[in-house]
Amino acid sequence: MDPSLLDLAYAVSVLLGVLAMETTTLLGVRATGILGDLTIYRQAMEFQQAGGSIYDYVYIHPRVHGLGFTYPPFAAIVLRPMTWAPEPVVGAVWLALTAKVTSRFSHSLFFGTIAS
Repeated sequence: MDPSLLDLAYAVSVLLGVLAMETTTLLGVRATGILGDLTIYRQAMEFQQAGGSIYDYVYIHPRVHGLGFTYPPFAAIVLRPMTWAPEPVVGAVWLALTAKVTSRFSHSLFFGTIAS
């Protein structure tokens, strides 16, 4: 596959994802489930910054209860930067990185090489 087509597909997927996130936000609908895990990671980090333990944090949502931070303590170091930017920015970056990794993995799976 032509690398420029792969880059175009990547850009379109990120754009559609960001549009979906922004549309649901503008309509007042929280996009829980789309980036639900990201919300848990981010809120657990904020809970820790406020003096709590990341393992005492519990995600509260009308339909989902009892989810919390389940990763080893080292993950908190890696995830801490998520609290440095507004949630929509973190969500867009998270979505872009996920799309990039997925597109590269898919290319490798279907074509046997990792596109640059």
